[in-house]
Amino acid sequence: MRILIVNKHVQDVIGGSEIHSDIVARELHERGHDILYAALSAQRAAYDVPYRCVGVERPFVATFAKIVRDFRPKIIFWEVNKRNLLTATLIAKRYRCKFVFHISHVSDTKRWIAVGTRVFNGVDPDAPLPQRLMQTIKYLQWPVRSAWNYNSYYLIDGAISTQADLARKIPVPLERTIYMAVPTDATPMSWPRPFILWAARIQRKKNPEAYIGLAQRLESSGIDFLMAGEIQDDQYAFLHDSSQLPANFHYLGLLEPEQVNGLLDNALFLVHTCDPEGFGLIFVQAWLYGKPTVSLYHDPEGLIGKHRFGFLSGSEQQLELDTNRLIEDADLRQQMGTRARDYAQTHFTTEANGTAIDQFLREIAAQ
Repeated sequence: MRILIVNKHVQDVIGGSEIHSDIVARELHERGHDILYAALSAQRAAYDVPYRCVGVERPFVATFAKIVRDFRPKIIFWEVNKRNLLTATLIAKRYRCKFVFHISHVSDTKRWIAVGTRVFNGVDPDAPLPQRLMQTIKYLQWPVRSAWNYNSYYLIDGAISTQADLARKIPVPLERTIYMAVPTDATPMSWPRPFILWAARIQRKKNPEAYIGLAQRLESSGIDFLMAGEIQDDQYAFLHDSSQLPANFHYLGLLEPEQVNGLLDNALFLVHTCDPEGFGLIFVQAWLYGKPTVSLYHDPEGLIGKHRFGFLSGSEQQLELDTNRLIEDADLRQQMGTRARDYAQTHFTTEANGTAIDQFLREIAAQ
């Protein structure tokens, strides 16, 4: 079956959805499907992968329509949120392709994305009034576009949600909850002292300052606090200057998923401070390596609390208490980590993910 997968590519941008799209492409390719990966914002002419890739250039409408017309997929698998989604679904209808949307973020389930202070980060308060008005209009485009593209849900054939909490929230005829998977290969990574790991894209909604503050408050613990991820917000450029950071805090920069796995293999546990978004593949990576998770705000599907894979702290004060407890109690770390690994090996493997998505796409195609 011809399947067109649409997302940015993991060899261009390392993120949860990009990692998952690559896994899906590999798994479906191994199962005999004819896979073409449409890489948005492609940064290279060729990709070192077993399936075919093509870059989606601007303008999106003309390029994407040409890709669909030339490839003639049976199904388009879309894993890049709602941007250009209505255009893509209309093109799919034009060429009689089935369309499956992958729900990977809480905003995917909402017509209007939230308009809060973070939306207006790019508005310069010291700029002249006309400039500030133009900046404000620019950022207000996002919720308007979100509402416009929400209409595409009435045209798509099916959706896959990454967790039950996100299921049955959009008007689609067929939906399935399928847990995401992560690469399990690891590059050996060592560190001279016992350490805790934080790994994510570094931007405001990930709240990295909460982790830095945690390291500072626990500076006497004898534990190092490592942070991995690409800086995507200039306000965190200070991470490159160790003189502005606690002595036990170390910024490692952007790492490959296999390097993150290598660190997790040796870490005491994972600390997560991000706002709730989607499931968060870093949870799965930690659990597969038998590591508990201490999360400030997010417990995907309630699994951390339900199965005691760690702690959902809820406040920075409780985050400090929970982190300190796991630092001091090796037996508790072992018990929580073992439960997490056993669960993850049953529910989050690439084979289970590929099989479930393969079956769902075949069901969609047969309609």
